[in-house]
Amino acid sequence: MRVPVLLLLCALFVSSTTFAGDLTPPGAPAGTMKTLNEVEARIPIHNSDLPLTITSNRSYYFAENLRYNVQNSDAITISAVHVSIDMNGFTLSGPGKATGTSGYGIYRSNANFGYSDIRNGHITDFRAGGMYIGKYSSVSNVNSSYNGEYGIRMEDHAVVTDCICTRNGGGSSLAGAWGIKCMSYCRLSGNLCNDNDSGTSGDAYGIQAADGCDIRDNVCSAQTAGGSGVGINCGDRSTVTGNTCSENTGPFARGIKAGSNSIIKENTCSKNVGTDEGIGIHAMYSCLISDNVCQGNIGTGTNASGYGIWVQSGRLTGNECIDSDGKGTGQSAGIRAGHYSRIESNHVTHSSGTNASSYGIMVEGDRTSVISNTVTYNVHDDIIFMAATSHGYAGGNISDDAITDNGTNNESGTTPAPNVRF
Repeated sequence: MRVPVLLLLCALFVSSTTFAGDLTPPGAPAGTMKTLNEVEARIPIHNSDLPLTITSNRSYYFAENLRYNVQNSDAITISAVHVSIDMNGFTLSGPGKATGTSGYGIYRSNANFGYSDIRNGHITDFRAGGMYIGKYSSVSNVNSSYNGEYGIRMEDHAVVTDCICTRNGGGSSLAGAWGIKCMSYCRLSGNLCNDNDSGTSGDAYGIQAADGCDIRDNVCSAQTAGGSGVGINCGDRSTVTGNTCSENTGPFARGIKAGSNSIIKENTCSKNVGTDEGIGIHAMYSCLISDNVCQGNIGTGTNASGYGIWVQSGRLTGNECIDSDGKGTGQSAGIRAGHYSRIESNHVTHSSGTNASSYGIMVEGDRTSVISNTVTYNVHDDIIFMAATSHGYAGGNISDDAITDNGTNNESGTTPAPNVRF
């Protein structure tokens, strides 16, 4: 019996030595305080820092409202890539929108100083514009208004979202007025660009963009111009959807003006009024134009023209074009279309004019099809093929008048259905 007892005592000794904890006391507790850079790693910008040139890719924030009263000078210059500026809800103010000849609130010194992010604040009263930012940059939740020419100006591949750019421009000495201007391949969404005014000369744009841009869900209305007053003006291969572009004015007024191969869909373009031309949507070649509302676009001058939609060539479906109006020797038409177009399932009514030629659908190019539209209550012809058109077709339309064919080899047929005249 002694051997098992000894073995038990040995086992207890081994286990106690094997599983005993470290008896060495721990060191002093580690500090819990954080350094200032750990609490706020960004760099503050104070009014005393202006004019400021940023030369390193850091993150900055406004610590207060900033006022910069120097003419012909930029308040903040970005001379680096990957710069972030949080305006923190504060305002950057300049010397006055009509003071001097140049000067931005925030300016990139080179187009390649891009990849910047500007957000959350207000910019006002700078002669050239609120900001001019480099490539691959983004601007969001910025109100850039009451500047001399530009609210926000961007290079290629930019994103501008949820910004307000109003009442920029406003003097005859200025080159023009822009809410937002950007170069190619940009995305612009959710912005409000109203009441930009070029004064007695120059053009005014809510948004002006180059080729390949995606422009959606913006409100671009009430631009006033000595030249062209345009809600949205974009280049080729652009997509323009869900925007409201109304009550733009000038000698040449347009809700939307788009380049070739563009998609223009589900926009509202109403009451754009020009003393020479008032047009809801004006598009170039091979465009898809669908489900837009174009109402009350008129020309008011002695011999002015008004069109709901004017396209050089394209496919038009499901559009509402109402109350287009021209004057004198001008014209009016709900839809005016050129060569190789297909005009289908649109509702076109009440084109009128004082001594003007007022049409529902006006075809002025070869090989255009007009199919299954409702075209009624237009002062002159509901559907007309103009002189020099040929090889067009009209079928399945409902209208008050017979088809008017002033061209050659145009056909009103029975496929898909005969035209119905009431």
